[in-house]
Amino acid sequence: MSHNPEQPSLADVLEDAVTVFEAPNTARLHGAAVRRGRQIKRRRTGAAVAGSTMALGTAGVLTFALTAAPSHGTAVAAASSGAPSAKVVSPSPTYIRPTAPPVIRSGEITGSVITDALEYALPQDSQVEMPVGGFGPTVNVEVVDSTTHTWYVQTAFTIKSSGPVGTTVAVSVNHTAQPDTCSSFNRNAGSGEGTCTQSTVDGGKLLDEVVPSGVLDGTGNVYEYFEWFSPSGYETYVQLTDNTVADLALTKAQTDAVLTNQIFGEIAQALPADACVGGTFSSPVDPPSPGQSPLQHVRCSSDGQLYPSY
Repeated sequence: MSHNPEQPSLADVLEDAVTVFEAPNTARLHGAAVRRGRQIKRRRTGAAVAGSTMALGTAGVLTFALTAAPSHGTAVAAASSGAPSAKVVSPSPTYIRPTAPPVIRSGEITGSVITDALEYALPQDSQVEMPVGGFGPTVNVEVVDSTTHTWYVQTAFTIKSSGPVGTTVAVSVNHTAQPDTCSSFNRNAGSGEGTCTQSTVDGGKLLDEVVPSGVLDGTGNVYEYFEWFSPSGYETYVQLTDNTVADLALTKAQTDAVLTNQIFGEIAQALPADACVGGTFSSPVDPPSPGQSPLQHVRCSSDGQLYPSY
């Protein structure tokens, strides 16, 4: 698979977007992104590699976006799906929600495709405040996890909630699912202080990890992580972040519906087969510089090819 390293700057995309959307709380998003990056790093070292290495590169994407994008204040408080009916969702007349799933084609999963897929999978009354998880609508966002060798795509944005900021929603779709347990999930995602439950949804294993306020960052946010292992072999991951559990804009049932939405199955099927099977990946040959794209490339020892990664 080819990748154009001269991709458009995410900062340019965000500067255009802020003229239409009210910006989310950048400090909260940045903290969540950095925390997620630390979790990924822990999973990629020592015994943690045996668990699920869900390489949600949102940390790199969001950190880059938030340091490059101008600040326009915090978002307006509102309620969303799953909140008490007495709370009113303020409509976003300038934002048009996709009413049909995006067309999925192999090798053509762009920033707009994965973002449209997540928006389509959300409850109908969800109000997106500002997309922040892509490089641009026409840029291919398929990347390789250099530890598990699986291809994946991701995106993230904030939707309105009953809290003062909104619920940050991040999604990742892996071509090949990695084994995981509640024990390792709690250790890696919740620093051992969360509560994980395992259940079965649509024939696949679901892990649900809730991490209390104050455990993962200095902002007092709560985190809820979901890993769903499809019976057909792919994996979807969703991360929710808000001020309190009660503020989370998605209920568990709604999140389950997002995880198992067929659009993500189509995306997983369209992703390439595992890369560099039987070989190993090098360290990044072009590590990103501050303020630049977080994308980097790693070289496979067996075929000599460069693969895009975070």
